[in-house]
Amino acid sequence: MPKGIKPVINNTIQEARQYGKATANYYGYRVIAKTGAYVGTVFVYVMNGIKLEAMMKF
Repeated sequence: MPKGIKPVINNTIQEARQYGKATANYYGYRVIAKTGAYVGTVFVYVMNGIKLEAMMKF
């Protein structure tokens, strides 16, 4: 993953906590964030095209 994608991930997490889900694009990468069943849990998926690059839980 590119080094500059971390701020994009952090902004997407904050949006998902407010709205339930959020997406962002960063130079061909797609960041998808969704809230989980527990309050405060956010799942983040980083896609490069159709390939899953990373999956994180916050």
